[in-house]
Amino acid sequence: MKKIIFITMCLMALTLFHADAKIWRVNNTGLPAYFTTLQQAHDSAAVQAGDTLHLESSLTSYGSLDATKKLIILGPGYFLTQNLNNQFNQDGAQADNITFDIGSEGSVISGVTVNNNISINAGSISVIRNYVEGMVWITGDAGVTNSFSNTSILQNYIGGEIVSAGGTGTYSNIILSNNLVEESIDLPSNFTGIITNNIITNLSNGDLSAYGSTIQNNIAAGTIYVGAGDNITYNLYGTGSLPATNQTITNWATLFVDTVSTDASWELATGSQAIGAGAAGADCGIFGGSTPYHLSGLPDIPSIYYLSAPAMSSGNTLPVTISVKSNN
Repeated sequence: MKKIIFITMCLMALTLFHADAKIWRVNNTGLPAYFTTLQQAHDSAAVQAGDTLHLESSLTSYGSLDATKKLIILGPGYFLTQNLNNQFNQDGAQADNITFDIGSEGSVISGVTVNNNISINAGSISVIRNYVEGMVWITGDAGVTNSFSNTSILQNYIGGEIVSAGGTGTYSNIILSNNLVEESIDLPSNFTGIITNNIITNLSNGDLSAYGSTIQNNIAAGTIYVGAGDNITYNLYGTGSLPATNQTITNWATLFVDTVSTDASWELATGSQAIGAGAAGADCGIFGGSTPYHLSGLPDIPSIYYLSAPAMSSGNTLPVTISVKSNN
């Protein structure tokens, strides 16, 4: 127990990076914390817009969240038992469904395993370095009529699609970058933005469809559709026909290493067709570009990956060794 408390104190100290906001610990494993669920923390009058919710490692979900205030939500990352030397505690932190509604503008979620879906119904939302087992909905409700902009979905591992449920507003500067997407990316004509360095893996239906967008340096197992106003350059794709600078995939099996952890398997293999195939000689795929994918989705804060401490103190001293790494 002393060791657990010590780790918690270290994590609290390491995450004090928002000087004007408060950090609230959320823990449901029995270790005392401010809150035990995400929604409980959000609904508390003590938690102000701009505060941080630090989800600590747990095998039990922190539940669903319907956010109507700006929050920074940080977990410890995912696939931690596969990509070693990232976190001392390898349990991760889970949520069920996350919805960002009007009032939550400016929110960030990072380092969290979302067991179902993330729905975005407000602008200036950043979904960064998460494992989303289901869908990421931009306008997760067909009844959304408000327009918004500046949605960023970066460096995530997504088991389903990135898609819209049919919001009727105008949605601009939608940034989809360096995501591993197992199904497809499908945004309608009232969306515009930048779609770059993603990998879409479904060999039978791994399509990319958007309008009025810059589409560059992606690898799509299926078809990249040309929508009105698109600028489509330097992508690799499975089927169809695209303008020059784009390439048809010659052999999907030789693109990636496919031998290590769930997410590291998508690193480019030696001799991969995707190496140097992007704009200005950059690599296509999630590990290329200016915001390369970060293994295990560790948020951009320091993490403790090694701890050595005796179970009991010797006299008045307790020799402790910790190793800390940055995760920029």
